[in-house]
Amino acid sequence: IFSRALRDAELFGKSDPRVGTTLQGMASLQHSEKRLTEAEENARRAVSIFTNNPGDSSLEFGQGEFTLASILMDEGKYQPALDAVRKALPLIEGSLGPSDTATADAICVEGDAFRLLKMYASAEPPLKRCANMRADSNGVNTAEFGEAANSLAVVYQNLGEYQEADRY
Repeated sequence: IFSRALRDAELFGKSDPRVGTTLQGMASLQHSEKRLTEAEENARRAVSIFTNNPGDSSLEFGQGEFTLASILMDEGKYQPALDAVRKALPLIEGSLGPSDTATADAICVEGDAFRLLKMYASAEPPLKRCANMRADSNGVNTAEFGEAANSLAVVYQNLGEYQEADRY
């Protein structure tokens, strides 16, 4: 289905935002299917399109960078993932608001990227914000909160803040 949609979108030009949106959808599907190399390639192409049309200050560009960051995290490419999510986060938060679930998702990825890069002091603020946002939106009895709390506890353990780690 996506291949046909891509062909149809390309009728408007190879750099048309509809092509970028289709590529981003393909990348998300491939990511969920663990076809990470293809997903990364399509996400990068979508970001390239969104850079110029509608522009690198657009929500589309931010969402494309977030999609790319998520794929890179699963590939174990934490520094490029951090770079991508740091481009995405202000655009997503600025467009959708500070309490939107997409904002929370980006904040969580930023914190996890810092954690996996062993940059624990930098990981603590976004992971704390992530855990608080997850608790506020769906409560503490959710997988999303549990993941955020676990990541935050690991950070606190590595910082030697064991009392804080015990809270999570």
